[in-house]
Amino acid sequence: ILNTEWSGRMETRPGNICFDGAHNPDGIHYFIKSAGRMKNGHPATLLFSAVKEKDIRDMIKEICDSRIFEKYI
Repeated sequence: ILNTEWSGRMETRPGNICFDGAHNPDGIHYFIKSAGRMKNGHPATLLFSAVKEKDIRDMIKEICDSRIFEKYI
């Protein structure tokens, strides 16, 4: 268990790129909290994508209302 990795869940890559697999209201809430801490005052761009079965309106609203990103794609 100590060596378990959950790929896609707040996974970071070179170039200050971070992937997150949030796909429900709780996941988005914690993604916003984590992303706000990780950007550490630096500008950040969000590339958002979701499968068509998800209710993206509420997810996008919460992300935009957080105002932690400077650009949205």
